[in-house]
Amino acid sequence: MKDGVSSFGDYIKTVDSKKKPLPPLRILTLPELDDFEGEAEVAAAYRPLTANKKTEHDIPWLAFLNAGIETSQRFRFDWQNSFPSAVAAVRIRREGKDTFYALTFGLGAEAFIDNDLVVRDFGIKVAMNIADPEKLKRVRTSIHEAISTQAERQISVGSRFTVFNVDDEKEFLRTLSGRALSEYSFVASFTGKESISLQIDKDEPLSWNNLIYRIDKVGAAYSSTAYRDTFRSYDKFRIVPDGSLIEVLDDLAFEKIKSKDYDQAHLAPPEFIDFDHAAFMYLSDEDEVMYNDLALDDLLAQRKQNFGKRSSMASIRSMKIALIDTSTDIRVRTWSAYKCLVAEVQHSDHTYILSMGTWKQVSDDLKEEVESYIGGITVESRHYLPDGISIWKSDAKKDKNGNSLGENREEVFNAAVSADCGDLVLFDKAKIEIAGQRLYEVCDLLHLDKSMVQVKRFRSGSASVSHLFVQGRFYADAFVGDDSCRATMAEHIQKELGSPDGDPFVAILPADRSKLIANDYCVVFCILVDTTGFSLSNLPFMARYELMHSHRHIHRVLGFQCRVVFPVVVTGP
Repeated sequence: MKDGVSSFGDYIKTVDSKKKPLPPLRILTLPELDDFEGEAEVAAAYRPLTANKKTEHDIPWLAFLNAGIETSQRFRFDWQNSFPSAVAAVRIRREGKDTFYALTFGLGAEAFIDNDLVVRDFGIKVAMNIADPEKLKRVRTSIHEAISTQAERQISVGSRFTVFNVDDEKEFLRTLSGRALSEYSFVASFTGKESISLQIDKDEPLSWNNLIYRIDKVGAAYSSTAYRDTFRSYDKFRIVPDGSLIEVLDDLAFEKIKSKDYDQAHLAPPEFIDFDHAAFMYLSDEDEVMYNDLALDDLLAQRKQNFGKRSSMASIRSMKIALIDTSTDIRVRTWSAYKCLVAEVQHSDHTYILSMGTWKQVSDDLKEEVESYIGGITVESRHYLPDGISIWKSDAKKDKNGNSLGENREEVFNAAVSADCGDLVLFDKAKIEIAGQRLYEVCDLLHLDKSMVQVKRFRSGSASVSHLFVQGRFYADAFVGDDSCRATMAEHIQKELGSPDGDPFVAILPADRSKLIANDYCVVFCILVDTTGFSLSNLPFMARYELMHSHRHIHRVLGFQCRVVFPVVVTGP
C-alpha cells in the first residue's frame, strides 16, 4: 500500500460499493519468526458470496432447444453458485518503518480494499525484478503514441524478452508473466500488473512460518533497480502510479485549460482514425455542428457558463466527443473529452504527459534523446509551399439547419498551391489502394522532384500534428512495400491530368519495386502555422516525440529523405 497508510483501517473497507457492511477484520496469531529482523501483524476478513440464481431461461442454448420442445417436455435447470472470498491485511515493521500489504483470496476479494491506496505499479515492477529473463511466458503492452494499441504476446515455452519482439522504444509494458529467479524458488510462476499474482511451488508450500518472510522478500523487490538490465526502457516513459500525484497533475492541466493557455494542451483522437472521412461533434452542442478537427476552444464554447472556482478536471471528464463517419453521417465512436486531452505539465522538476487518459512521467534521458534528435532534423522552405495563402473556407462547417459557418482548412492550401504549380499533383481526397483497401490519400501533394507532401495545420489547442507524423510513416511504408499503392497513384494521376500532362508524374512511380531508389524520394511534413518564427521547439513534446520516431523510420529504415516546412498562412474570417 502507499506511503501514508498507518493502519489496517486506512485501506481495508467496512462497506462495499453498494454501502452494504463488510465483515470486520480478525487479528491472527502468528508463530515466532526466528531470525526475522522486524515484527509483523496479520488480520483477515472472510465472506461467502452468492451469485444470482439462474434457470434455463438464462442459458441461451437451453432457451434455444426448449423453443422447439413442448412445454411439459422442456429441459429444466435451476442453479445458484456460491463461493468464498477473503482478504488478509499485513503489516511488517523494519527499522521503525511500517509497510502494509493486502493479500486477496477468491473472487470478489478486492471489494475489501480501497483501490486509491494501492501502489499502482507494484505488480509490474516486482514482476520485472523477480523474473528469470530466460523464462518469460507472456507480455502485454500498449503503445504510447497517437495510435491507441493494446498488444499481447504469448509463447508456449519460456524465453528471453527479445523473443517477444517488443518495440521497447514505444511500447509500455503493462503485464508480465513467467518463471521467477532461483532466489524466489517458492514461486512456481507469476503474473504482474498492478498487483502481483503468485502461484506457489508445490514443493515449497505456503505456511504461517514462511508467509512473512516471503511477503517481505517479494515486497523488497519493488525497490530494486535490477529490472533495468532487461527492461531498459521502462523508466523512459512510465505510467504515473500515485493517485494523489494524478490529482495534482490534473489540477495543473485544468488550470491551463481554464485560463485558455493552450500552448501545452490540445485535443486529439485517442485512436488512429481516417481523417478523410471523419468529423467530430461535441455532444453538448445544441446546434449539432460537425467539426473538421478537434479543438479545445470549440469544445469549451459549448459550455453555457465559464468554469467557476470549484470547477475541476471532472468537468472535462463529463464532456463527450463523438466521431462521425462523413460518408454515412453515422456516429461510430464516443469518447470522454478527458481521453482526447493531450497535456504537458511541469511538476517538481519533472515533465508529465497526459495522453489517452493516462499520465506518464518523461525521464530526463528521454527528453534529452528527443531534443538531440529533433535538433538534427532539417527545416527548410520550398518555393511551391509559399507563405501568405488564405486557408479560410466560407462554406465549410454547417449547423443543423444547413447554414455555413466557415472554417480554416488545409484543403484550401492544397488546392491553391497545386493550381499555382504545374509540378504538383493534388492527392487530397484521392482513393489509393493499400493492403487491398482503396481508402487512402497517401499524400496531400506529389511533386515532380519525388516529394510526397503531408499537410496539416498546427493550431494551439487543436488536434495534435502527431497524426501527421504517424500517417507519413504509414504511407511511406505502403509506397515502398505495396505495388498496388503506386499503381493506383498512377491511375489517379491519369484520371486527374490525363496524357501528356500526367505522364511525368506517372514516370516517378515505378511499377517494379526493384526500380524504386528510396533515397530519391522525400517525405515533406508541411505544417501550416499562422505566426512567423515557428520552429520544431514550439511543437508539444508528444508531437516532437512522434516526429522523432517517424523521421527515424522514414530516413534510417526506409532510406527516404525527410524534411519539415512551416508555411505561414492567413486565417479567417
